Amino acid sequence: YSDVVSIFSRYFAGKSPELLPYIHYDFNRPPMVALTGYLTSIISYFMRIARGNLAEVATFYILTAILNFTSLISIYIDLKKLGRMFNLKVNFIIMAYTLTLIMFGTYDWTLIAAALSLKGLKYAVLKDEVKASTLLALAVGYNPYTIAYAIGAFTYMAGRGILTFLLVLALVNLYPLLGGWSMLYSAYSRFINWYIEDSWMIFLFPSGYSIYAILLSFILSVLVTIITLKWTLKFNFRRGVIVAWALIISYMLTSYVFRPQSVSYTHLTLPTN
Repeated sequence: YSDVVSIFSRYFAGKSPELLPYIHYDFNRPPMVALTGYLTSIISYFMRIARGNLAEVATFYILTAILNFTSLISIYIDLKKLGRMFNLKVNFIIMAYTLTLIMFGTYDWTLIAAALSLKGLKYAVLKDEVKASTLLALAVGYNPYTIAYAIGAFTYMAGRGILTFLLVLALVNLYPLLGGWSMLYSAYSRFINWYIEDSWMIFLFPSGYSIYAILLSFILSVLVTIITLKWTLKFNFRRGVIVAWALIISYMLTSYVFRPQSVSYTHLTLPTN
């Protein structure tokens, strides 16, 4: 199974490039996933005309895999640079060959979001506020989990760059808004109103869906954010990295939806001496 193939089959297969996600049909993934999938589908659509249906899905899958593994290379390079900046010893082999990254390298668009997040964090350390804020906003446009990296980055920049971050994020979300408020909701419905998925909360809410599970998840996420920001004050110049790493793990544990591919984010800022 692959989300890439599933989403292609449901939303992009056989559709002419003049048909846009959110505007001409519903799409229940964040806007950057929609944009990346749409651009990839343009190429695969013309392959379908030239070579048939199988060539269409194969082209979409291969192009997405290329984007993901290019992102993995970017992760390796940026993690190495951050390691030098903080004088950290990072086990690159574990990062590059862990089963999580291999399995989910062609599963969905997680690695693209992870690469943008890490690059944004790197630019935050380098005090390049515009690049950092832009990249972090684009990452959130792929997956809201990556807000953890933005919070970590803004601890480096003392809050500077937030306006740029919010502006870019607003522009990203303007796209689904072109289809109406319902399309904006649809873009993030899997994060804000979904059934309990692979979470310990199923023991509290065995029916599989509860508004109280969503509310509990939100409250716990806010609490762990506050606790993490206070706890990490002692880490000084490494604080942003620790914040991002701790929050990613905390959000996964407190969310009513646990998606295994999100574990990929935890490899990027693992603080080791």
